[in-house]
Amino acid sequence: MALLEQELGDEPFALATRGMIKAVRDSYARQTRKAHKIKQMVSRLYSWADENELVPEGFNPAARIKRLKRKGGDQEYVVWSTHEIELFLTEAPEHVRTPVLLALYTGQRANDIARMLWSQWQGDYIRVRQAKTGAMLDIACHQRLKAHLETLKSTRLSLKGTICLTVRAKSFNANNLGSAIHRAVQNIAAMPKNRSLHGLRYAAGSAMEEAGCTISEIEAVLGHRTLRMALKYASQRLRTRSAMTKVESS
Repeated sequence: MALLEQELGDEPFALATRGMIKAVRDSYARQTRKAHKIKQMVSRLYSWADENELVPEGFNPAARIKRLKRKGGDQEYVVWSTHEIELFLTEAPEHVRTPVLLALYTGQRANDIARMLWSQWQGDYIRVRQAKTGAMLDIACHQRLKAHLETLKSTRLSLKGTICLTVRAKSFNANNLGSAIHRAVQNIAAMPKNRSLHGLRYAAGSAMEEAGCTISEIEAVLGHRTLRMALKYASQRLRTRSAMTKVESS
């Protein structure tokens, strides 16, 4: 809000144009997430003003502004290798191991993992949100995730809240969950420092297939684009294993 006040505070809100808002947004083009949030916040302000009859009905100059594209395409997230996943799960604190396992075996985004409730886990299945439709989908719960959740469940006094809790036993949100993962990665000496929670979504396709999920189920959870990247990653791993097997047997 402070940024919007600085950039647009002196402008009569009823006279703002799409071009003005795009100009402010485009000035942060190198920070695509921040640029998009500027557009989102302006749009929400005008929606509120519309509801309270402060602007003409339907007037929202930010409503149809398309998302700014990152130069060179969308941001690429580095996929975690099997070694990196195991290293993290061995050395990271428990409060960040749980969200990493959920990301790996459900393919969910940080926001959905942070909000995931105990009621979504149903033993052999875990209920997750479809990427495209927002509908809930039951997928097979990997044995490793199931064992972890069973152990975690036995230590909790209450199962009414979220599965993932901070070190102070509070619920995460997407931002502080991402920050917690980042700090844990930085504190593990042998861990590459550019690994993020989102990078686990590509590894999730292989893990979900291993748990018994069908391709259609995986696509429903990950979405077509992420599934394509996940399958590409899986095929690369298989080729690497095959090559190593040939080298070791020669």
